[in-house]
Amino acid sequence: MISAGQVKKLSRALLEVAGQTESTEELVSRAELLQGLFRKDRTFRHLMVTRRVDPEIKMQALRNAFGENLGPLEYELLAHLLRDHNGAQLHTVLEAVLRQAASQSTVLTLSVTSAAELPALQISEMGASLEKKTGRKVRVTGTVDPAVLGGVKLRLGNTLVDGTVARRLELVRRGLA
Repeated sequence: MISAGQVKKLSRALLEVAGQTESTEELVSRAELLQGLFRKDRTFRHLMVTRRVDPEIKMQALRNAFGENLGPLEYELLAHLLRDHNGAQLHTVLEAVLRQAASQSTVLTLSVTSAAELPALQISEMGASLEKKTGRKVRVTGTVDPAVLGGVKLRLGNTLVDGTVARRLELVRRGLA
């Protein structure tokens, strides 16, 4: 098991090497890919955790599956974790990398979730408004989720503003219960 201090050192080292050899954004993008897969795919999680499969065989399977979609840094991280039977810690390490990259980044990411696709002009205006207020570049990503029913949900870092109809209905339901 990797300690919290080791996770922090490992994530810092990954970001430092990425900054010297490639763009940090590329590392972040691939870390998000692995993080999402670890979260959503039970088979991938099982492969990372099981001790029944030799680490070299696991690495070969990962290289065959990902090919050029992962870079040398990610393969080295995977090999390091698997060699020491710490595959279950992949999620924790990637989370630390993403958190640290976000804190160092001059680019903020605004996630906008709505029931229907928003006009591009409206999305770009949100980004421009935040850029003006924060003095930092803002990358806006839009997601359509019919479950929100109407309104929008905004996430900027750890801040969530939920102005959706679904949330309002939930609050009314709680008030009546």
